[in-house]
Amino acid sequence: MKYPFEKTGSLIIITMKLEHGNKTADVEVALDTGAVTTIINSSIAEYLGCNPAASQKRRRIVTA
Repeated sequence: MKYPFEKTGSLIIITMKLEHGNKTADVEVALDTGAVTTIINSSIAEYLGCNPAASQKRRRIVTA
């Protein structure tokens, strides 16, 4: 498989297609090969028909 990407400094940027129900969104994301979690902006989740505020699952995220 081959995927087009853009290198910005030390970041690899790819376009990722998110799908939920009958909606899709193409978003640019930084590819992190060591990540165990993917985070998206809540406005994208809402556009796709998800309701982040209603979710019972919460995860604490600590950044550098």
